Amino acid sequence: SDNDGVRTHAIKFMEMVVLTQTHRGPTSAPKPNDFCLDDVPLSLKLARPRKLEEEARRVFDELVKYHGSAHISSANLMTCMGSLTNIAKLRPEFLSKVITTLEMLHANLPPTLAKSQVSSVRKHLKNQLLAL
Repeated sequence: SDNDGVRTHAIKFMEMVVLTQTHRGPTSAPKPNDFCLDDVPLSLKLARPRKLEEEARRVFDELVKYHGSAHISSANLMTCMGSLTNIAKLRPEFLSKVITTLEMLHANLPPTLAKSQVSSVRKHLKNQLLAL
């Protein structure tokens, strides 16, 4: 599709929204220059941390929903898998939902994928699960 590249960038943007607008987990090691909701003061009136976190959860749910859509391209499916895996590694609170989502993908691959795409997606899925 003509919009595949735009969708790919939108997926990566959604990943960054989730990572910046959620709290770092107690077991997550902070990275240099890693900004997250922990860095936003509670007294800030312009951006309420609770509202930002609610928005991040909605964005995460939309990302999961897009990941499970039947007419997603293989490139965007693999990008989406990578984004979900990255979110799960950096924000452990999302880990169970991401694993469930990846398991559902394993059982229900989109019907629009060609055979070669199916094997590529399965290989990528295996790598993402191993990365978790």
